[in-house]
Amino acid sequence: MMPNILDATVAYLDDCLHGLDEQLPPIWVTAAKADKESYQVVIRDDGGELLEYPRATAHLGINIYAPTESEADLLANYVRWALSEWADARPVLLATPSLPHQIADITPRRYLTAELTILLGKTNI
Repeated sequence: MMPNILDATVAYLDDCLHGLDEQLPPIWVTAAKADKESYQVVIRDDGGELLEYPRATAHLGINIYAPTESEADLLANYVRWALSEWADARPVLLATPSLPHQIADITPRRYLTAELTILLGKTNI
């Protein structure tokens, strides 16, 4: 059974970012960009491949939006840290996020990718 890794990633990052001790404003974690939210983490499923059963990979593209460049950097680093910490938690066996890249946009934006190695048949997400 293939877990819905996009929904799982949205839920996981939402929990992580709202569980930080930092005094952060509300952060919108979703699979679709919202126009009115200042702080957003927008996750896109970029496919994946079946490895030797029972493993597969999932490729994610992640856009991070914030009101200022420094806040975009901070939020992107939190997202990268949270993804790195997801390893060894079922169904994710290994999480490999890239470094965030600055994207020229009207709103300060960072982009990173992540490759997740997931365990098929385990849906405790």
